[in-house]
Amino acid sequence: MDKEIGQKQLAELIASVTRALPQDINSDVAQGWIDNPSALKKVLRTTLLPPKNMDGEQATKLFPCQIHCPELIPDWMKSVVEDVEPTVDLDISKIQFKSFLESGEDCVYGDDVRTRAVAMKGVLGLADVEKFLAEPDKIPVSLRDKYIVFSGTVLLDSVGARHVAYLFFREGRWVLGFKSLGHGLWCDGIVLPVNE
Repeated sequence: MDKEIGQKQLAELIASVTRALPQDINSDVAQGWIDNPSALKKVLRTTLLPPKNMDGEQATKLFPCQIHCPELIPDWMKSVVEDVEPTVDLDISKIQFKSFLESGEDCVYGDDVRTRAVAMKGVLGLADVEKFLAEPDKIPVSLRDKYIVFSGTVLLDSVGARHVAYLFFREGRWVLGFKSLGHGLWCDGIVLPVNE
């Protein structure tokens, strides 16, 4: 059973949230939050509370992606089952992009991709995607016809399928998508970012 927060602890949390508010927020943005308290409540709830797990129970911890980039987790994902810490001082220009296919293979199943990614140290997660989206000019142009898979974060959807994030290039920009590990084949054109 969850332990309820006491009044003293709640007061300390409120003070901490207040101290953490950005001092450089502009007037229009501040007014937007004032005028839309339901959106503010949703952002605070999403940020401060771990989501419920598949059994409908409140999770007891937050994964790195839930802390660093909750806005990248789609609403149709019900929980995070595995995650890695974001890479400290990630330099996209030093990342190597490797195929997960072995000699003679055209395709493999999704679970094999994840296993091979771990072996290759290709386990950047969803929190690392944020850096790629913020610095798209550092992603090699040669990858625009590839899918860059971030296998370090595994998300669970409402039917229990496990997914990993990937980036793909469409209409002049990199776009975030999610692919199921358990359904279908993964073929040539998918690369893993490896931070060696």
